[in-house]
Amino acid sequence: MIVLGICLGTVTAFAQAKATARSDARQIEIGDQFHLFLEVQVPAGSGKLSWAAIPELPGLEIVDTGSVDSVLNGKDLIYKQKLTLTGFDSGVYVIPAFTFPLTEASGNTLNVVTDTLALHVRTLAVDTTAPIKPIKDIEEVERDWWSYWPWFLGGLIALVVLVLLLVRIVKSISRKRKSAAKGQEKADQKALRLLKELEATHFEGEDGQKKYFSMLTQVIKDYIEARFGISIAEMTTDELLKATKQNNELRHLRAELKLIFRTADLAKFAKATPGQEAQSECLDAAVLLVRKTPIVQEEGTPS
Repeated sequence: MIVLGICLGTVTAFAQAKATARSDARQIEIGDQFHLFLEVQVPAGSGKLSWAAIPELPGLEIVDTGSVDSVLNGKDLIYKQKLTLTGFDSGVYVIPAFTFPLTEASGNTLNVVTDTLALHVRTLAVDTTAPIKPIKDIEEVERDWWSYWPWFLGGLIALVVLVLLLVRIVKSISRKRKSAAKGQEKADQKALRLLKELEATHFEGEDGQKKYFSMLTQVIKDYIEARFGISIAEMTTDELLKATKQNNELRHLRAELKLIFRTADLAKFAKATPGQEAQSECLDAAVLLVRKTPIVQEEGTPS
């Protein structure tokens, strides 16, 4: 009876967690790329999921692994990853199953496994019935410089338009600098002011936590967009961290960014309550991020 109970418990856990793998192509030509989509659905709080190691893929090559993203769907956590692959040898290849270990609170580890997939890599079609055409000799072409005058005229017009556009851009930049010199609030000053106002505001309960971290992350997103020109309004946390990794200044502040946005995700999506200490840590990280990336004062402009 004990053995039967353990078996039934294992089947139930497997039924709750589900892993799927699908491809956007069943066959490709040599050198073409295709995508493999991995998705794991796990009930929230059922255990810790370890992402699958990529198995051996004979005959296929991985072009890009992509990042693992997560989303909360009702009571389930859904993890997703997109792999980009290609093949340079013709034949039929089997993409083996991916295994995702799931460790329960009791310490038991269950394996959630995807199905295998088949892919046909075919050679390029060649018409062997068509006659072979002879190689033609190189023919000299007489140069008629007058035939190029439309190109010279077009180039001259393009140059004039480019000069006028540059003059307009320079004037626009000059107006903006003059406006800033009259006391317009800079991006870092505005961010520090909003963070100070946020610190002075009291938030209570779960809804208060969500509102607090929504306001905090919005201040940081607006600052990054205004300061660095990186459009991150619609990005997930993983996409945001990947985008800021490309910036030399923000790359050294990834620890602060990760603390702020990971904690905010817990408060907004995982229905967790980080607490006052977590609020203070995230606020301090936000202030540090702004202070370490100040806008450089230009020469000749008043402070």
